Amino acid sequence: MVPFSVALSVPGHRSALLRCMLESAAHELRARGIRWKVVEAGSADVTFRQRPATHGDPRTGGDLYAEIHRAGSDAEQIRVDGPLRSAAMVTVLSRIARSLRPGAGASGATGSSVALRWLDAWCNLAANAPIDFSLGGSTVAVLDPRRGTWHAAIGTATPDLEALLDRMTREPFALQPAGTVPATDGVPLKPLLWQLGLTAGAAGLLPSLSQPGELRLKGWPYLAAGGPRSFGDMIRQLRGAPVDLIALRELGLAPREELQGFLNACHACGYLQAVPAAGAFGQRSQAAPLPPLAAVARRGAGRSAGVLASIRRSLGIGAE
Repeated sequence: MVPFSVALSVPGHRSALLRCMLESAAHELRARGIRWKVVEAGSADVTFRQRPATHGDPRTGGDLYAEIHRAGSDAEQIRVDGPLRSAAMVTVLSRIARSLRPGAGASGATGSSVALRWLDAWCNLAANAPIDFSLGGSTVAVLDPRRGTWHAAIGTATPDLEALLDRMTREPFALQPAGTVPATDGVPLKPLLWQLGLTAGAAGLLPSLSQPGELRLKGWPYLAAGGPRSFGDMIRQLRGAPVDLIALRELGLAPREELQGFLNACHACGYLQAVPAAGAFGQRSQAAPLPPLAAVARRGAGRSAGVLASIRRSLGIGAE
């Protein structure tokens, strides 16, 4: 999966916002088989630029547009609508990728399904015994579930998700029990498991999550920080009473692929607990939707205002 390159030729404050949007969109783009990296202007496939403001406060800037560079032809410009929304950034970057390389994104399902297969094998083996991960018949790393570490076969290189997915779509891979953990220093394994889980969401749920029963978070998934806003709502829901998968989907907290990716990631990292189905007749639990975080904040502000108004009335003080 060779990455496309993006340059940001916009004022500093907007450049930081666009970088955040690119990072936010990266997961969904990876699931579609599209990868972007930010480079210096002058060597990029695409350069984001901002037109001067024609009215209003010049500090807010004008329209944002993408300048697409192709060898042997003039640059093409397209306007970017809603650039500060992750979904809009996913749409425009997918469109640009397909225009630069016809068929870009066609292997997305393959990358997601490979991630799902890898995680399924991991979940079936992960206990206290070391696991040997091989690609193309050669050991890539030994994984230590007990300490949550990755021990590369050569050196202590941190695993690269994109490189691994690219190789796993082309070469056979296997996870099997290993004898011992190498003496080399390990690096944390959870970040890779989390990203694999999110990527696998486009291909479905891990088989172990599709069994009858209810789900509940047994820890705080700190790796969800910086993810979509829906992650916060799902964390709050799953930290409460156990809820079954169907009821969770019916709440509509996130798109299906996003929900599946979040659950896969939490399960792979050991944050998700499966609770046996309650009731002899397999009755489903009815999840009571918790209000979104923004609604909780508004409700708290309204309640505070009501209390202050009551105090003013009791003291004979008019509203100000």
